[in-house]
Amino acid sequence: METFRGQSDLVEFISQDVSTIYYRQVVVTRLRKMVGDKSPPLLDIPTPPTAMALTGITANYRDGIARIDYYFQGERDSGIQSDLVMSTEGSLSNEPITSHRKISGLVQGYSSGMRSGKVLWKQYLNSGGSNGTDLNGNAVSNLNPFSNVDSYLSPGMNYTITQSFASVPNLQIRQVGKIARQALFGTLPQLPTDYGAGGWLYAGFAIQQQGSVYQVTLNYLKSGPGGWFDEIYG
Repeated sequence: METFRGQSDLVEFISQDVSTIYYRQVVVTRLRKMVGDKSPPLLDIPTPPTAMALTGITANYRDGIARIDYYFQGERDSGIQSDLVMSTEGSLSNEPITSHRKISGLVQGYSSGMRSGKVLWKQYLNSGGSNGTDLNGNAVSNLNPFSNVDSYLSPGMNYTITQSFASVPNLQIRQVGKIARQALFGTLPQLPTDYGAGGWLYAGFAIQQQGSVYQVTLNYLKSGPGGWFDEIYG
């Protein structure tokens, strides 16, 4: 214990100093003599060891001694391992068949052209189709396997980066919905060359307060092959 200000009735010491990956919590304890049944002042706030925010005060009184605990929270200790977390989640979405990267070959080989943005699939092929029966049970051949196909499943990827900060960083709100060449913090995975330089889209962020620090999560979306259109998302 240490005695401060030369007062015999005031003992002040750090009774707790705990760091997590999110924040550092320090409890400064004061022991003071009570004068009769009068409580000592609680709002004479002690100075924490570093720049920290006061989050609470508790007081207990026993045998003429007041114990006052002041709770402070601040940025985590630099010696604590960073809480940077990067994760990914795959997904599938229904997309129009006209957006498929091989649509030109499919139109040429299996349709009679396009009209109003839709593919006019042939019902039968000259050769190479499949066999089956019609509604009357008659055997038919060379059925077009793409007949009535108007969509396909496209693989996607959602990539998130999470880290905690003492204050909210600049999240570049105006860049949400635009091509991301690099992450605001952390790193973006390298995509194959057929995704081009515009392979990631900054899809927004989420903020959650954890004590006196802020946990920030960035969201990025992977494009289809060829990348995001720079004319739209640039």
